Amino acid sequence: MAPLVTLALIVPLLAPATAAPAASAAASSATQELYRTLATEHRAALAVLASSTTADASTRLELDRAYNARMRPLVELGHGPAIAWTLRHFVALPTDVLTGDELRRDLWSRLLPTHAAEEWLWSRELEVLETLVRDRSVLGARPCAGLAATVLAVQPLSHTERRLRALTAQSEALAPLGTTDRVARQAAAAVWREEIARGPKDELIAACERALWRLEHFVPGLSLASLAGLDVDGNQVALADFSGKITVLGFFSLEGESGRAEARAFAALDRRFEGPALCVIGVALDRSPDEFRRRADTCDVRFPTVFDGPSRALVAGALRLDDVPLALVLDREGRLFRVCRSLAELEAAHVDALRDPALNGSSGTSSVGAPLR
Repeated sequence: MAPLVTLALIVPLLAPATAAPAASAAASSATQELYRTLATEHRAALAVLASSTTADASTRLELDRAYNARMRPLVELGHGPAIAWTLRHFVALPTDVLTGDELRRDLWSRLLPTHAAEEWLWSRELEVLETLVRDRSVLGARPCAGLAATVLAVQPLSHTERRLRALTAQSEALAPLGTTDRVARQAAAAVWREEIARGPKDELIAACERALWRLEHFVPGLSLASLAGLDVDGNQVALADFSGKITVLGFFSLEGESGRAEARAFAALDRRFEGPALCVIGVALDRSPDEFRRRADTCDVRFPTVFDGPSRALVAGALRLDDVPLALVLDREGRLFRVCRSLAELEAAHVDALRDPALNGSSGTSSVGAPLR
């Protein structure tokens, strides 16, 4: 690692773990200030990592471990943002008595429902509901959905966006997008129908109806062969033109570093299977066509890409997707094979698709899932 990068990362880590202020009302402002200091230091170190060409996953792991250790005194005081931060960036410590999964379950029990009504719960830096759904496998589907429900319960009916985010987390916990589990989909559908029965604003009713459509139809076997959009220059990109190949439909935005990393991963996948077996089609969610063009070359976006920014939303709109996954893997006839939320899931899914003899076009095509009513 370059000396300047090493220095920028190590200097804050060498600072001794500051003892948390005593648990009292008088110390609450000091506790909050210490939390802000640690979170700001961590954020700055992440920015350095993002600009480094030599830092790797192990560097990020060590960084997160160091700051987990420094946050723990605040966690033990029950400081809500520190608990949420720790869950977001969780790394087990050598001194932990509980296993990593046990500790995460304990942290969630401290966070919700105790802090369900807090304003900081909606911080983009903490992303509490997103982290909650990520920990579904640790908590279990029903307990995870139950925690999301505690957040929903304290949101006024007039807070459309927050209610929608809580409803989405509850539904995703019960039935992740693309699941074939009919019972799970029924349970999730009940969540959205209950919300409609409460009489929310028209905007939220429309979102509930889109969610019900996804639960009814967005399952493996759904035909997407007719899906098409326009690239950044207005040229048509149609899935039908790639019939006969396993297709990865990858969603990304080049506006942030994480999206640029995803675009590079899609490009690497496209290069690996250049030829008749597999192709990558991008769906760019950027707001500015000019900015997208400027960044595309540096991120190696040379695969066909639909420009699906807010003014178009042709692909996401056709699929009724309010929150897009990382990628959809389609079979050789353009039918949904798997929904992927991470690069690890995508790696496993495209390998499975290439190996599965049933994806050569011999199985029947379905355009809808089993009825949920």
